[in-house]
Amino acid sequence: MILLFQRLHLTTLLALLAGMVVLGAPGCKHAGQEVVVYTSVDQPFSEPILRDFERETEIAVRSVFDTEEAKSTGVMNRLPAEKDNAQADVYWANEPIRAEFLKFKGVATPYPSPNAEGIPAAFKDPEHYWTGFSARARVLIIGSKVSPKPNSVTAYLDPRFKGRAAIANPLFGTTTAYAAALFTLWGDEKTKAYGLDGLRAGWILGPRGVIARAGTIHDLLGVNGVAPGERMTLAALRNLAAIRRRARGILGPNLDRVKRFLAREGRLRAHVPPGGNVLFARLPAGLDSERFARHLLRRYGTLVVPGRFFEAPHFVRIGFGCSPGALTRGLTSLSRALDDFGAATRSKDTP
Repeated sequence: MILLFQRLHLTTLLALLAGMVVLGAPGCKHAGQEVVVYTSVDQPFSEPILRDFERETEIAVRSVFDTEEAKSTGVMNRLPAEKDNAQADVYWANEPIRAEFLKFKGVATPYPSPNAEGIPAAFKDPEHYWTGFSARARVLIIGSKVSPKPNSVTAYLDPRFKGRAAIANPLFGTTTAYAAALFTLWGDEKTKAYGLDGLRAGWILGPRGVIARAGTIHDLLGVNGVAPGERMTLAALRNLAAIRRRARGILGPNLDRVKRFLAREGRLRAHVPPGGNVLFARLPAGLDSERFARHLLRRYGTLVVPGRFFEAPHFVRIGFGCSPGALTRGLTSLSRALDDFGAATRSKDTP
């Protein structure tokens, strides 16, 4: 998966297809030039190809590889942040989801590679923002001594296989694409059955008959009451004490981090709840929450919910039920985004 970017005054045309990479005017070699490549493809596989390109074209390649800890997301997350001062010429992705993300964010540059003419249209972006040129297999590996043997991933809904399977985190790496494919093939309702939807509880007050009718309607029309989700919910309820300990171990320290942040960040005002995993912060006067949320996401990759969804347009909702590192990065991004808007305001007021 190849994406291109505009960096300084150098127009880079690169296509890793059939061992051919082209830079500058097609068919020409330019000794002394260089191309900067960000890649999520494992270094043992991508680096030899880049070195071959150097030998064949006499163009130096400066490569930036992903680490194992930030697989598929590390270098990709740099690109939106560097959009206005691009450092990379090419992003060589290892799956298509983040290629689409970069197109959506306006980071990539369209390029109809002549080397891609033989690739079926299904494996290329119709507007030439990316080109797919390799396949990836998703394999279910079963131990030789397992009996009975599951024949698909859905077999692991059977209680017999409880605690006997593992899958990579779908928030990172190519498992993101796998999860997205399941949503596409199975539809939202079946894939959501793998979440703990039945654990979401609420209360209803009213006459007994009305409550009974509401329950019946919910059973008939509700999207959460799917059998696999209910099974997983029951399993979670049996381990509720462990889940509670884990939740408290995350939320307690994170709540302290949020309190310290708000004590330092005088531009936000918020009531800090004694529990839960979200809070509502009031933005400085005149700062639109929709605009702020979009800027925060596009520039820093940090998501907050604009207040209009909660009839509080001057607020944003901040969640802190995440890892300590993610929370620290998100809070830092909040302050940087506030700096951005403050700098913009000052520049307008400056004669």
